[in-house]
Amino acid sequence: PEALDEGTGLSVDGVMRGSFQVEDQLRPQARSAVNALRALGFGVEMLSGDAKAEVARVAAMVGIDRHEGGMRPAEKVARLENLL
Repeated sequence: PEALDEGTGLSVDGVMRGSFQVEDQLRPQARSAVNALRALGFGVEMLSGDAKAEVARVAAMVGIDRHEGGMRPAEKVARLENLL
């Protein structure tokens, strides 16, 4: 599986003391799940509160063309309500 990463800094008393990287693993079946949904006739769009660049990167990894990052929860709910 490919790693999704985000760097994080550590400061003590306002002084940067170090940094580390947190990685989540993209599930191996993510791309095939997207393909299966498409095969059933569903459109697939990724809505996320994560940074736009990271959302675009992950969407490309799993084959999703329509994506939007930086969304607040209420914005995601509104988008879904518009589908009904």
